[in-house]
Amino acid sequence: MRMLEDGTALALGFLFDQIVGDSPNLPHPVRWIGRLIQFLESPLRRFRSERLGGIVLLLVVTGSVVCFTWGILELAGYWHGWARVAADTVLIYYGLATRSLARETQAVLVPCEKGDLTEARKRLSGIVGRDTHDLSAEDINRACVETVAENTTDAVVAPLFYAALAGPVGLWAYKAINTLDSMVGYRNARYLRFGSASARMDDLANYVPARLTYLLHWLAGRTKASKSECWLGRSRHGRCPGRAARRAKQLRRSVLTEAAPRRTASAAHH
Repeated sequence: MRMLEDGTALALGFLFDQIVGDSPNLPHPVRWIGRLIQFLESPLRRFRSERLGGIVLLLVVTGSVVCFTWGILELAGYWHGWARVAADTVLIYYGLATRSLARETQAVLVPCEKGDLTEARKRLSGIVGRDTHDLSAEDINRACVETVAENTTDAVVAPLFYAALAGPVGLWAYKAINTLDSMVGYRNARYLRFGSASARMDDLANYVPARLTYLLHWLAGRTKASKSECWLGRSRHGRCPGRAARRAKQLRRSVLTEAAPRRTASAAHH
C-alpha cells in the first residue's frame, strides 16, 4: 500500500510540475535552505579548522532538512493516509523544476531565433552566471545548451532518482546537498576549505544521476530531429536533422563535463 501511495505521489508531483512549474510569487523551500546556510556560515567559520566547520555545516543543514521533511510526512500520515499522499505530492512538486527549466530556456531561444539578440541576452542573464552583453547568437545557443545540460541533472533527473529511492526525504536530502554546493562549493580563497565537504558530497550525490542524464541525452540524439528539437522547446521551428544532432551532441558533452568529478579542494589548492 505504501509503495502505491509513494508511486502516486511521485507521478502527481511530476505532473503538477509539468503543468504549473515554479511560481516566483510563492515561498520555496530551497530559499529557506539558503537562508539556513547563510545563518550558519558565520558561526561555523569560527572553528579552528575551516574544513571541520564545512563538515558540520553539511551535516547540520542536510540533517535538519531530512528531519523536517520526515516530520511533515509523519504528521500528515498520523492525520490521514491521503493527507500523507498530498504532503508527498507537494514536497515532490517543490523539488522539481522541469517546466521552469524549459520555460526559461525557451524564453531565451525564441527571441534569439527572431534575431532579437538584445532581448535574448537579457533573458539569458537571468539563468547563467556570466556576462551576456556581447554574446553572439551562437554563444547564446551554446549557453542555453550548457544550462539545460547541467540543470537537467540538478533540477530533474537527480530529484526524481532520489524521490524514487527514498521518497520526498531522499529528494530533499539531495536538494540540501545541491544547495550547499551552489552556495559554498567554490574553488576560491573564501570557500576552498570551508566548502570542500559540500562540493565532494554533491559530486557523490550526482554520480549516478549525471550518468543517467547522459544516457537520456544519448537516446534523445538518436531520435528524429523533431523530437530532439521539441525536447529543447524548439520543434515548431523545423530545424534540420544535422543541427538537431549537433545540439544533442553538445548536450551530451556538457553532461559529461558535469558528470566528471571536480578536483577536490585539496587538489586544487596544490
